Amino acid sequence: MRALAVFHGAGRGLAVRLFCGHRPGFRHCFAVLETESGWLRIDALAHRTAVELVAPPGYDLAAFYRDAGLTVVETEAREPPRRALAPAWFSCVEAAKRLLGLQRWWIWTPWQLYRALEGEGGRVVAPTPERRSAPPPQPSPSRGEGF
Repeated sequence: MRALAVFHGAGRGLAVRLFCGHRPGFRHCFAVLETESGWLRIDALAHRTAVELVAPPGYDLAAFYRDAGLTVVETEAREPPRRALAPAWFSCVEAAKRLLGLQRWWIWTPWQLYRALEGEGGRVVAPTPERRSAPPPQPSPSRGEGF
């Protein structure tokens, strides 16, 4: 399944300052998966996990995020080996790793996740704030149902 790992420099709180604050542009991350229904964003925030359909299938969401000044790695969601994961603190990185099928206990910051995906051949779509893509059209519910 096609996926995006998206990184940015916004973020607050003690954990962000302690673990992620030393890398500008890599204080928070989230994953976006392309499903048959569209691009599904899963974002582990400090107070909740946001799950929303953000664009229809086929939309160039990587370019949209890049043009918004975010760093994007185009990758694939993998099927990980069926084995128990080491206990880990639930964070934006842990949520993204699990969605992308990465079972690497030593990755616990957005910068480490970025470097791991980049090293695996993920295509980095670096920010270019001088150009702006049109916002994604909102997906419409099918058969009158909600998302």
